[in-house]
Amino acid sequence: MATILVNGQPWEYEATSYYDINVFDHDDAKEMFLTLSEILHENKLLFMPMFGTLLGFIRDHGFIKNDYDIDLMIYEKDCDSLINLIPVFHEHGIDITRTSEPWVYTFKHKSACCDFYTIRKTAWPYNIRYCRIVGNYIQKSFFEGTQKAEVFGIQIDVPKNPEYLLEYMYGKNWRIPQKGQAKTQTNALVHINAYRFVKKCISYIKRHYLCRK
Repeated sequence: MATILVNGQPWEYEATSYYDINVFDHDDAKEMFLTLSEILHENKLLFMPMFGTLLGFIRDHGFIKNDYDIDLMIYEKDCDSLINLIPVFHEHGIDITRTSEPWVYTFKHKSACCDFYTIRKTAWPYNIRYCRIVGNYIQKSFFEGTQKAEVFGIQIDVPKNPEYLLEYMYGKNWRIPQKGQAKTQTNALVHINAYRFVKKCISYIKRHYLCRK
């Protein structure tokens, strides 16, 4: 058993591996998504689909055929609000199963599981252009607004201009289904490596020149 603080009180849950669920039934996933969506909307907590879920919702108007989880994202400032909803989720058969605070929170419902990723600020100088979602540096501009999209008969929030975000992550051929797991494009690596080089140069100058007595 594991414990997480919910509304200041310890909440025990059964911690299971992310990979313990080998079957991703789309009916279970749809039920889970619609229930989560209703609860989050009632509590005015903004969430958006991300990664493969966003790809499926925009391209296929549902889940990708070979997907294995639901990917949602929230802003880092809303993590406490999400955690405090754990008892409400539990009442609807959705239980927390893994945490990697404040990076990701995983919930399961029947054969389906859902990862909530947090949109996090990055340190200087990366924050000039990027935010961070798990290990991915993604342009902040993609999350500076939202728009509505319809999926499963309801309206949900998605990042503004989601087609541009999907092209950024998966390449220009994102509309063409591919066998196997799609890999996120590393378009940010050129900038990130440049930032790291500048940061090391500044650190070197400070250490060897500016800090001399």
